[in-house]
Order: sequence, then C-alpha cells, then structure tokens
Amino acid sequence: MPSSVEATRKWVLALLVAGCVLVAGLYAVGSGVLVPAGSPSTTGPPVASPTPGNTTPPAPTPAPEKPGALRLALALTTDRPTYKIGDTVHVTITVTNLGNRTVTLGLPNPCSVVFLVFDTQGEIVFNSTAYFGCVELWLDVTLAPGASEVVSAYRWTLVRNNDTPVPAPATFRLVPMFFWGKLYQDSVVRTETATISVNA
Repeated sequence: MPSSVEATRKWVLALLVAGCVLVAGLYAVGSGVLVPAGSPSTTGPPVASPTPGNTTPPAPTPAPEKPGALRLALALTTDRPTYKIGDTVHVTITVTNLGNRTVTLGLPNPCSVVFLVFDTQGEIVFNSTAYFGCVELWLDVTLAPGASEVVSAYRWTLVRNNDTPVPAPATFRLVPMFFWGKLYQDSVVRTETATISVNA
C-alpha cells in the first residue's frame, strides 16, 4: 500500500512539473503580469494617456524680431480738429523708428511723405501728391531706435484737387504715406491718422 501511495505522489508531482514547463513555454512573466511569450516588454516607461478635452495643439512660439529689420511708424497731426470752408489746415507728418537699430532714411524731397484725404464713404477727396510742387532737396533723416522726426509739413486750404471746396458740413480722415515708388512704405507697420470736421 505504501508503495502505491508513493507512486501516486510521484505521478502527481510529474504532472505538476510538466504543467509548469508547458505554462512557462507559453507565457513569460513581466512586470508582475503574465504576457504572451514573444510580446514586447512592458517594463519600459509608461506612456501617458491624453488628457480628456485637451486636444488643442500648443500655440506656436512667435518668431523673434529679425535683427536690423526696418520698422517705421507714420503719424499725421493737424493744428485743430474743426474747420470751416476758407480755413487752412496745417498738416504735420512725423516718422518714428520702431526697429532695434539706428537707421538713416534718404528722402529725395519734402514730398516723399504725403497725405490723402478720405470722406466717410472711403472716397479720396484730396491727394497731396497731385497738388504740391516739390523742389529736389535730398534729406537724410537719421533715427535711433524709438526716435521720431517731422519729415513733412503742408498747408491744405480745404479744396479738392480741382480747386473746388470740399463738401461741408462733413468729416474727413487724413492719412500719411510714403511716396516715390513706395519709398519705405513697405516698412511702415503703424499709421496714425487724423480726423477733422469741416463746417460750411
């Protein structure tokens, strides 16, 4: 009888060993979890799952300003905001260096910086380039970063280019710009205009 019990125990033990060998052949133990043999290892760093509702890509970082880029501002001012037909509008145009280096602007004549007058419908009422004659007088304007200088001054008698008075009462917007083949106009990043009222 003891020999029969012993034989049974050996037979059970043999089955257990065979079962363990079979399981070991099919699975590998990794990170405490049974995974199929030949599967990629799960022992690497965990992959972060996306946060729900956070699908917006990050905003791009703006490119830094190009060193030495020519960046200008033009500002037009008048001597007062209200006029009547027969008055003269004194117009002053100032250029400011918004860049990060000192620049020298070569202006062929005093009319290199001009102004246009628009009515409330956006129609041009007056164009200073067609009215004022300019003497050739080369002007070099040197501006440090942030510096400003008056580059043009005009007197406008509230007439159209055909010398007829502008309509009144009305409101007009005066806009400065560079002339002569868009001289420096592409470098203007800010324009300050003036609005005036004209009464009959």
